[in-house]
Amino acid sequence: MWNKSFEGSQLKSITIPNEITQINVNAFYGCANLENVTLSTNIKTISGWAFYGCSLLKGINLPNTLVTLGEEAFKGCTSSTNIVFGNNAQSIGRESFSGCTSLQTIEFGSGVTNIFGGALNGCSSLKTITCRAETPPNMLGGNYLQNVEHVYVPSNAVESYKTASQWSSYANII
Repeated sequence: MWNKSFEGSQLKSITIPNEITQINVNAFYGCANLENVTLSTNIKTISGWAFYGCSLLKGINLPNTLVTLGEEAFKGCTSSTNIVFGNNAQSIGRESFSGCTSLQTIEFGSGVTNIFGGALNGCSSLKTITCRAETPPNMLGGNYLQNVEHVYVPSNAVESYKTASQWSSYANII
């Protein structure tokens, strides 16, 4: 999918065909009326700013094939409440969900190795984080999670998370 393919359009719903494996930079940037997106089951990369400012986007169902989520990819998607990553996802970009004020739960798959700075900043409704990776992902600077009540991790990795940099500040809720 090309850079800026639908930037600023009045789309309300779209289905991305299975031939598409990457959503490029700014593809749906500022599509303020976009409510529903059905992603290709072959998407490997969602580039930076792809869905930035899609404030009505309600559900974000990420395919299991997704490996990389670019910076600020879903920033400002204020209507989204739940995000689930498959086990192939490895890298969560800087500020990728920043300002998603309705986000309540997020689940990272077992393949996540890096959650870059500010990925969840401003997610004021976020209560539950689930991380299926047995090795705590690097949660790189600037992730300030103030209202989180529960962090779920694999039972055999609880102590690793409690002592890992950036995760240790949530030790009492892991």
